[in-house]
Amino acid sequence: MALKKLTEETTWRLEQISVTLGLPTSPGPRGPKSDPGPIGSNGTDELDSVTGEMEDNGTPVFRFGPFGGSGGSTIFDDFYVSMNDPITSIRTTNGHFIDKYGTTWGPLHGGPTIHSTSSFVILRAGEVIKRVEMRKRPNAEGTYLLSGLKFVTNQRSNAWHGSSDGIPGIANGGRLRYIAGRHGASVDSIRLYFDVS
Repeated sequence: MALKKLTEETTWRLEQISVTLGLPTSPGPRGPKSDPGPIGSNGTDELDSVTGEMEDNGTPVFRFGPFGGSGGSTIFDDFYVSMNDPITSIRTTNGHFIDKYGTTWGPLHGGPTIHSTSSFVILRAGEVIKRVEMRKRPNAEGTYLLSGLKFVTNQRSNAWHGSSDGIPGIANGGRLRYIAGRHGASVDSIRLYFDVS
């Protein structure tokens, strides 16, 4: 059953990327979750929420986002890194971020920076991210970039990563499973996937 679920999820994600890039897609169902369109396609920069289907264990998964702007030429999706392992650490560097799932670090999302400052969230045993506060700011091209993140767990609230100034957004749920979004030289937008428990 898990292999079938992974195959369906992979097919759905490839379809989503094809739509975003303007490529033809195969006819038929869109995959295991309802798809509101490519990241940033809702015509606004407002955070929206979409409920996915029930997981094999009966737990619904909620997707929050996109939050940020519609720019960014690279789509990222850490589902493939997480493979349902819990998030154990997140590192941000001047607005860019990297997630760690179990013992595996995900790739850098956003471009490399010179003279950068890193911040870490290292989760303790039994600790999970329950809420993410976000900030976005306009850039020179007239779209928005993600400018700040704050992670709140079931045990504590972390300091801001980046700026606490800007247009706010909040996403919360049972447990943050993984992050997806778009980036170029900076992180343009993110989607957050939560288990509800």
